[in-house]
Amino acid sequence: MAHKKKKKVSTKRVTEYKMLQECRVLSGNGLTVEQLAHYFQIKLVTFNRMIARDPELQKAIKNGKAVVIAEIAGLLVQKAREGNVSAMVFYLKTQGRWSEWQDRDTPTEKPKVSYSITTTDPVEASRIYQQIMTGS
Repeated sequence: MAHKKKKKVSTKRVTEYKMLQECRVLSGNGLTVEQLAHYFQIKLVTFNRMIARDPELQKAIKNGKAVVIAEIAGLLVQKAREGNVSAMVFYLKTQGRWSEWQDRDTPTEKPKVSYSITTTDPVEASRIYQQIMTGS
């Protein structure tokens, strides 16, 4: 019986695989491309070229971020459903384009009001001015 020769796995391919796995995990933990380059001790220009040439590396970086974003988004929605008001507001502001302000395209104009203080007593004038300013 003839023995089949085992294919030798190249060290380069193993290293590339480990790098892809690390990129996936590290990008998911929030590392930028620049930080990944520093981590792997590669110049940023070189690392950017590697990313441009290697769709697997691009996919690993994007996938790492996407997986963690999906996980965090799920936790946020869960908290909102449990009644966490901060989570509800954050979700509505970021995903629902909700705002606490009135429509900014059509600002409401306040009517112009003029006041005249007819007293000559500075203390009385100050008191009247404070009432006008505070609306009381």
